[in-house]
Amino acid sequence: MSNFKDLLQQDLNTFFNVDEFADLVEINGISVVVVNDEYELELIKNKDTSGLITGDILIFITDSEYQKIPKVSYPPEVGDVLMYNGKPATITKVSTEDGVNKIILQFTGGRQWR
Repeated sequence: MSNFKDLLQQDLNTFFNVDEFADLVEINGISVVVVNDEYELELIKNKDTSGLITGDILIFITDSEYQKIPKVSYPPEVGDVLMYNGKPATITKVSTEDGVNKIILQFTGGRQWR
């Protein structure tokens, strides 16, 4: 019988499958698998009455995929700058649960990734 962790991994494998829900994107020159969630980003922004949450895109990325990316902090941190599909972006919010990072990115102008 499968234990909970096995079942969770099966679910993650489904969501992070590019033939199902995920997309292949380029971060800092490396192709990684992410799930883009525009709907959840809008929900988060609508709940934030302070107006402090800004972002253009919300992605989910597994720890194993994130660790492939060069020149980023691990775990991901607010303020980190990276190149997302050729555009500079800053992490404005991040949370991690069960090996999956939920990251909100704000596309930026002149800042360069390290």
